[in-house]
Amino acid sequence: MREIKFRAWTGERMLNEVASNMVEVELMQYTGLEDKNGKEIFEGDIVEDEDHFYYEIQWDADDFMYIADGIGPLCELEFHEINVIGNIHENPELLEQK
Repeated sequence: MREIKFRAWTGERMLNEVASNMVEVELMQYTGLEDKNGKEIFEGDIVEDEDHFYYEIQWDADDFMYIADGIGPLCELEFHEINVIGNIHENPELLEQK
């Protein structure tokens, strides 16, 4: 069973631990997967593949799975080939380079 974790974006900074009294934050859930360096992958992360393309990790509520926007199910990616390089809140400019 995968570990359930969240992190939160306050509008100004990322919090890796979410206190129960936090308000007005955007929660991002841990996918249960790690990149090639062992870094945990959360929804909202931006990952880079071996061809240097960038993808945003999103939850697909219709199919109940995490996806790499533009290429499909996250579970089908080769995790030894992707690297978390940022997230949509702190590094939105990375997605502009698509």
